[in-house]
Amino acid sequence: MTGSSKFWTWFLTGLLTFLIVVVVNLFIDDVLRGQWDLTDDDRYTLPDAAKRIAGKLEDVCTVKCYISDPLPSYLAHVPRALRTRLEEFQDAAGDLIEFEFIAPENESEEFLKDLEERKITPVQLQDSDGGKRITGAYYVWLVFAYGDQEQNLNLLQFGRDVISEADLLRRLPYEICQKLVKMTNPDASVGIMSDKKVAPQQLQQTGLFPAEASDSLMSLRAGIEATAAAPQEIDLSSGKPIPDDIDAVIIYRPDGLDERQVFEIDQALMKGKSVAILLDNYASIEVDRFMTDYQPQLQQGRIKMRALDHGMQEWLAHFGVNVEPGYVESEQSCVAVINRVQLTPRGFQPVSEQRRYPACVLVREENEDGKTGEISEDNPAFGGLAAVSMFTPVPMTLDESKLTSHASATGEVVLRTHEDSYVRTPKGGVLSLYAKGDLDIPNDRQSYALCVALRGEFKSFFAGKTYGADNGADRPPRKGPNGADLPPLPSEEPKIEESLAPGQLWVFADADFCSELYLAQRIGLAQATGSQQAWQSARQASSGLMNVINGLTAGSDLVEIRKPSLVDRTLSQEKIDEDRESIRFWSMVLAPLIVVGLGLVRWMGRMALTGVASPGLAGAGGSRAVSGSGVSEEHGS
Repeated sequence: MTGSSKFWTWFLTGLLTFLIVVVVNLFIDDVLRGQWDLTDDDRYTLPDAAKRIAGKLEDVCTVKCYISDPLPSYLAHVPRALRTRLEEFQDAAGDLIEFEFIAPENESEEFLKDLEERKITPVQLQDSDGGKRITGAYYVWLVFAYGDQEQNLNLLQFGRDVISEADLLRRLPYEICQKLVKMTNPDASVGIMSDKKVAPQQLQQTGLFPAEASDSLMSLRAGIEATAAAPQEIDLSSGKPIPDDIDAVIIYRPDGLDERQVFEIDQALMKGKSVAILLDNYASIEVDRFMTDYQPQLQQGRIKMRALDHGMQEWLAHFGVNVEPGYVESEQSCVAVINRVQLTPRGFQPVSEQRRYPACVLVREENEDGKTGEISEDNPAFGGLAAVSMFTPVPMTLDESKLTSHASATGEVVLRTHEDSYVRTPKGGVLSLYAKGDLDIPNDRQSYALCVALRGEFKSFFAGKTYGADNGADRPPRKGPNGADLPPLPSEEPKIEESLAPGQLWVFADADFCSELYLAQRIGLAQATGSQQAWQSARQASSGLMNVINGLTAGSDLVEIRKPSLVDRTLSQEKIDEDRESIRFWSMVLAPLIVVGLGLVRWMGRMALTGVASPGLAGAGGSRAVSGSGVSEEHGS
């Protein structure tokens, strides 16, 4: 090949390569977009459940991204991460999601005023420019619109997750799906029956509790409102029925329920509604008793317990859920070795002692001593939770043989304690936190259920029962405030004796874990008992309850998306060391292998094209050419 031919060959090859690159950037990039997720669990890939939620859209959902331009340097990745995720949602929704980015600072005063009226306001953030600290007002908002529904999302509420692009990409699918679910299911409704009490002035002054009566379930209510309408208040006094427009019913720490109130709960289940019951045999932390009973007692290493009578024992036993008096402890989780420093005549010396944190049952698949209980990984409510704890849980077991009398009901224990668990009762209504040394542990031990889930069609506990002097009434009488019988309501419907539609019944062996007051005090309790892990895992129990509510009102897709963020991702030092050795090996070996491989490819290509293994042969002894007749001719140099 002549020099001119070589020039034009390389020129045309380069030109063709340039044109291909231009075409890819201008056209193919619009179709093939996204990112590579190299994590083992695909934590940065849009989950299949998120794609299913987006695929349920029946109309166009518009997303307006009110993002300041420019953003502070540590938030510069936000538009890129948002575009990546929204494009994935757009593909999953069949282009029924449309989005645009708007920099409010470039818009008119009327535009900014409209945003302010919709409570879309900028936030003061700091940044640095040329070594100088500057402060500015920035918008980092998403506004979703679907039909007549509109939802706002302030990305800065993610906290530290918004600063890391990887964490933002991981969190966005769940947050976006929350908005989509709420807009596509505007009628989903949850009702809460709870006993509200007025907080003392000391708690009201903290700003956490209102002046009116409160049940301390603020976080739970906020979590429900994220995917459904604001929870309705359920009042069962005087035989009032549960409203028909409520899909899921939460019975929080029932106390002193009469037979008519239990009947109304039973009838809601028979109508195909979902019922979640949070039981307690004792109330430890309550809003109205906090300053008078709890705080002073805690300083002395004790907790004052108030006995409760939920009145649901026979009704629950009808469905196979047996509830006993007392509370559950477990040897696996109520004893800890506390390491501290103590002042002695010889100075400060390390001291180890055995201390108990009674009635706080911790369930974790594995710890240093082995299993502490069992968490059902197959059930979406608690699957993915690393550890769960409950305080003074009621002794509860599931007798599945009782379910055979129902139409098509099934049951499972979602969360259970270790087999070394046992039942106690507080002496004198007081629980001691500072017991040291050996514990007086009963010999009779077994595993107890902390959460039971029943599903299907049921037979009413009140089926075939009659009431009244002449046995003509089909339901228990209504009771007034003084306990006297009240006349029947004129709007009473016929008693339902078998399920009209499949329903769900969830029973939790504790109610404390979802109380705002309980969670706020978990740090003080952890210091008192010497177990930070057990009290922190109470939030995991609260997450499990939220998963149940999401599943009852919006299906399991949201729970499936949320699950990866709940998995314990503590790094294993052994795995880190293995990866470090692997990286060191391949960094030393891979580069030489690549060079050798390229050399072999070049050598094989030359052999295939010219029949000459190396150009050095031609320089030393001439060149060979193969004639058409197959005879080789040698030419001297």
